[in-house]
Amino acid sequence: MKFVMSRSRSFKGEIATFRRAARQRFLAAEHLMRGDLNLDAIYLAGYSVECILKALILENTAIRERESVFQRITKGSAMHSPEVLGVFLKDAGTPIPPDLKVLSDPWIGHRHSGMKHVE
Repeated sequence: MKFVMSRSRSFKGEIATFRRAARQRFLAAEHLMRGDLNLDAIYLAGYSVECILKALILENTAIRERESVFQRITKGSAMHSPEVLGVFLKDAGTPIPPDLKVLSDPWIGHRHSGMKHVE
């Protein structure tokens, strides 16, 4: 994902990018599920949850704090975990929405571990 920093530093562009990526990954996951490619669908669904959580975190963070929060939520492997991102969202004053809790099953957050490259 390529981010272009917002000039106003409100991070509206980054929020829109996260939302767009979440929707695209979710639609792709649905398509893969229809083709019985379940493991691939789960991976993309987890990525979708990650992206929408990052959008929600930025939306619910005070504008003056968004740059710092953006830097923190886009660096490191822990920032792929819905549980870790949920803490950021809670700190911003908003719990994880119930419909996302269903999608953020704990093992989806660990979708990067244990995956093997298949040729």
